[in-house]
Amino acid sequence: MNKKLLVVSGHFLSLALAVASALLTPAEARALESGQTLRIGRGAFSIMPKNSSLDAGAQAEMWTDAQTNSQRWVVQSAGSTACYLVNAYTGKYLACTAGVTAGSGITVQERASAGSRGRWELVPVEGKDGQYIIYANTTRRYALSTQAAPADGSTLLLVDAGKADSSQIMWTVEECDARENALTPAVRDDMMEKWKEHYYHKAGTGYVIGNGGWWGDAEMFEVVLDALETTGDKRYATMFENLYTNFLARNKGNWISGNGYNEYNDDVAWMCIACVRAYLLTGVTKYLSTAKVNFDGMYNRAAKYDNGTLRWRQSSEGTTSCINGPAAVCACYLGLALGKEDYFEKAARIYAGERGMLYNINAQGVFNGQVYDSGDPVKGTVGNTWSSTYNQGTCLGAAVMLYEHYGKEQYRTDADAIMDWTARNLANSHGIIKVCQTVTGDLTGFKGILMRYVRRYAASLGHPEWYSWLARNGYHAWNNRNSKGISMSAWLTKTTENFQYSDGGNFNTDGVGAFTAVSAAFNAHLGVVDERDAYSPMQANEFNFMRGVSVVATGNDDDGTGAVDNMRKGHYVGYR
Repeated sequence: MNKKLLVVSGHFLSLALAVASALLTPAEARALESGQTLRIGRGAFSIMPKNSSLDAGAQAEMWTDAQTNSQRWVVQSAGSTACYLVNAYTGKYLACTAGVTAGSGITVQERASAGSRGRWELVPVEGKDGQYIIYANTTRRYALSTQAAPADGSTLLLVDAGKADSSQIMWTVEECDARENALTPAVRDDMMEKWKEHYYHKAGTGYVIGNGGWWGDAEMFEVVLDALETTGDKRYATMFENLYTNFLARNKGNWISGNGYNEYNDDVAWMCIACVRAYLLTGVTKYLSTAKVNFDGMYNRAAKYDNGTLRWRQSSEGTTSCINGPAAVCACYLGLALGKEDYFEKAARIYAGERGMLYNINAQGVFNGQVYDSGDPVKGTVGNTWSSTYNQGTCLGAAVMLYEHYGKEQYRTDADAIMDWTARNLANSHGIIKVCQTVTGDLTGFKGILMRYVRRYAASLGHPEWYSWLARNGYHAWNNRNSKGISMSAWLTKTTENFQYSDGGNFNTDGVGAFTAVSAAFNAHLGVVDERDAYSPMQANEFNFMRGVSVVATGNDDDGTGAVDNMRKGHYVGYR
């Protein structure tokens, strides 16, 4: 981002130095030009609303500059030499909390509430290029300062300018290029590149992306596939291959028995989803083989309950939404990839069992959209009624994919209910996901899973309004990133510079939590348009999305290219 010193014509303040303090003499200055975008701070720290909050009344504080809109302020004329400072992200006005007086705190407010408490005068200091005194209103008595030396989280207040040391009230003010206040392709791509720079590294065999464990690896791999599916950029196909190669080197190719054994059936399902999706997007058959062999083995050992649900873990009884949801999704993908109806039948059976046991359905048979966590399929009882973003997400995805295949209205109404309940209960009033506010453990990856199934819901069932919801979440996470460009999973909170979180968690080497923001960004439809010749052959991995179809290796004997298979009413490939 280009920066330049803000120039304000008029008389400059004279700086008279004393032994213990510097006394500043008021001078004349004319109003700044409306529309200028400013960074206001000291050293590496810039002023922003706490945690990029969209709420009026949020505290203003200092944080290491990450070149985001939440750390930029737009000048708005307030008459004469005064101006308002409007946050470039939230649209809220910097204002004094308790009136224009010493000790008043600083918050952001709506324009109507800011009033005279939100009027400021920025006056340059003579001999100090780029340094300004920021006075509240136009009396030039009380100036903006910090409670302590600038640091991440330092709060602001007004002090009596005549009694303050100059270092307490001088601010660096730089004019910055205005940035579009939205999730753009450039912002989205930067999120991916920063995530890769920090976590994606070459290993002895292939590449690793942080320390994600088993299912965490699967979800990070899926983000790479999200990027491939929504952009058509072949680099992501290469990236997936590198990660897949390393994963098999560490975990072998058979996860049902032998050295690669994994007793967690949901782990197997998550990785099978990644593999079959990779096949559908690239046509690489080894991915499909891995998915089929391991899903079949997992299903055969896990499908032991009469109601159709699956056992979560081989060494213990019970079922969970985190096995049934992804297993149903995976079965649908395999049905698409292989063109075999029995996989859709498996998906429908799993879904029916899950719905009958772990969906919140009232006495009248109406499903309210809430998915419970776990239960005992032998007794038919619910154990844990907790609801999570990832279970809501996979059940949403399963409902959508089953509706696509069978056209049964119940699947559509279930999907609508799940999406509605999720948005109302797991997001705040601004539509930003408010749960999973941690940076360690399984919770860190949950909402990234939800994001991809919201995209599928929006695309497949004709609800484009949810694209902006996805973009809003991704963009909020970006505004809370740190200076390394990483947004942690607790994206309602500013990402720390040292990768430490308040609960003691450290995400410096664990890329799982950081993928969730990338997932939101790449699953949001950004309206990117590329002109392509619809009459020329196209690589499967250049499709932006596919519905109901698969790509087979044979079909055109004359040139050796593959073909799109399973085409029928309601199925399509898409590109833009």
